[in-house]
Amino acid sequence: MRIICIIGICVPSFWLALILLTAFAVQIPIFSVISDGSFKSLILPSAAMAFPIICIAARVLRAAVLNELKSDYVTYARARGFSNAQIVYGEVLRNALPAAITLFAQYCAALFGTSALVESVFSIQGLGIYLMDSCESMDIYGISGSILVCGVLFVLFNTLADLLSSAICPAYRRKAV
Repeated sequence: MRIICIIGICVPSFWLALILLTAFAVQIPIFSVISDGSFKSLILPSAAMAFPIICIAARVLRAAVLNELKSDYVTYARARGFSNAQIVYGEVLRNALPAAITLFAQYCAALFGTSALVESVFSIQGLGIYLMDSCESMDIYGISGSILVCGVLFVLFNTLADLLSSAICPAYRRKAV
């Protein structure tokens, strides 16, 4: 699992997109080479962009869980006779998830602005291609609009991550004064 995560982090998304396109559209013709706008044509680009982010989130979650396992409440729970599954799924995972959720949300928001290479590999007209075309033609309104959409998505994803973290982790809940 560790090696797969490290490879997933190190491999660029556009190269992974080329490998997926070659494997699943040319060698094993499950998907079409050119995007036709259907849901099926979005599976490979989504996988190419999501795989590195999932690998990063898995590494961060693993590190957070290992850090939480060294806490005093885990020792106390083991002394009380709780099983490892009860400890990990009951308390440790709830306290370790906010770091991975926050990182995952930030990468998901950044995907919209940085997806130009993957969009060009799969011939998809998305926000990344539009931003690149706007930069090449010096379209100030197109650049401003694209950056605004990315900023709004970044704020939205981070707000959702904070709400989800506060719902999951008891340490994130604030008491009313």
